[in-house]
Amino acid sequence: MRVTKTWSYYDVTKAASVQIAKLMLDSRDMEPERAALYQQWAYGVYLLWNDLTMGWQIPGAREQMEALTRR
Repeated sequence: MRVTKTWSYYDVTKAASVQIAKLMLDSRDMEPERAALYQQWAYGVYLLWNDLTMGWQIPGAREQMEALTRR
């Protein structure tokens, strides 16, 4: 049985922003090397979001999402 799910722009953006925020929050209580890894993962989530939503992004969304990846 094949299961399908349709994701809206809002769904993808919400899921990505929640994951980025979680990774960045978790990185605050880690040793610097491990924290840097989590921050890089967060940036990776941003890059995937950016690729998936290219052409559908609302004005300013890219800058807001990227800002979530900064300490």
